[in-house]
Amino acid sequence: MTKENSKRKILVTALVGFTAAQGVAGNLSTVYAKGAQEDTSSKEETKQAQKEASKKEQLEAQIKEAQEKVDAAQKEADAKNAEAEAAKQEVGTANEAYTAQNTVVQTGYDTLNSVIDESLQPLLNEIADLEAKIAQMTVNLNAEQKASQEAEQAKNEAEANLANKKAELENLQNQLAAMKTPEELETEYNQATEDAAKAQEATDTAQKEADEAQTALDTAQSDLTTKEDSLNQARTDYESATAEVTEKQTAVDSAQALLDSMADPDGMETAKAELETAKADLQTAQQKQTDAENALASANLAYETAKTAKETAETNLANTQQAVTDAQNKLNDAKAKEQSAKDSLDAANAEKN
Repeated sequence: MTKENSKRKILVTALVGFTAAQGVAGNLSTVYAKGAQEDTSSKEETKQAQKEASKKEQLEAQIKEAQEKVDAAQKEADAKNAEAEAAKQEVGTANEAYTAQNTVVQTGYDTLNSVIDESLQPLLNEIADLEAKIAQMTVNLNAEQKASQEAEQAKNEAEANLANKKAELENLQNQLAAMKTPEELETEYNQATEDAAKAQEATDTAQKEADEAQTALDTAQSDLTTKEDSLNQARTDYESATAEVTEKQTAVDSAQALLDSMADPDGMETAKAELETAKADLQTAQQKQTDAENALASANLAYETAKTAKETAETNLANTQQAVTDAQNKLNDAKAKEQSAKDSLDAANAEKN
């Protein structure tokens, strides 16, 4: 049997005795409370003397039965305590074989066992005090109603205190179960170090992607600015070409009107020549307008494409920045766990040395 198992056996044995004593205290309290209620009823019916005597006999019988249960439970508790003492002796024998190589560890177990014993002893004392109070109250049951109420309150307080102590004891049990060897702590530290390294790598990767996303956004913004400038220029060129078409159309109309008003054959030939020239200029201006309109449409499409690219780059940057934040949080958590594991390992090694 290992030292740890011996310790656990002592703890479990003490808990069994403690639980048995707790059950007896609860039964006594229930009987006593019932007796107090019956006595209260009997006082209200004091006019019937024989019925009061019968109630008293029933109460005394119940008290006697409760006392027998207390004696039986106490006997069982004594047996469990004897078993606990035997187990402690067995632990002492086992400890002698491990003293040379496990002095620090054994000291830790002894300290924890002492804490557990110190936690149990007040509970046992409280149970004993409660039983003494119940016995005293039983003697004065028919005479002291106020004492009955105080006993009920004491019982409730004791039950609450017992529940708290039981929770503390369970916590000590959990601490005992959670004790790990230096080898286990070293394994946990190595795993924590590996996790922290992976978290650092993930953070670096996320940061690199965020930097690339920022560069892509800067490029998209620059391209959008260029496309916007081109769009503005194409719009200006189209407006200028449209104005020129209007101007050339006016020239054609004027040349046509002049030709229509001519009566002199020589003047008509000159007017026809001017009209043809005006029409040629108008066609040239109309072609420029068409070219400018196509250029404007292309520039507008390029601008919209660049705008969409910029919005995509902004979204991508926001996502990568969030990924950096998440990765950094995980890294911080991994480093905290690594440090905690290192502290636990260092403490265990210091105690071992």
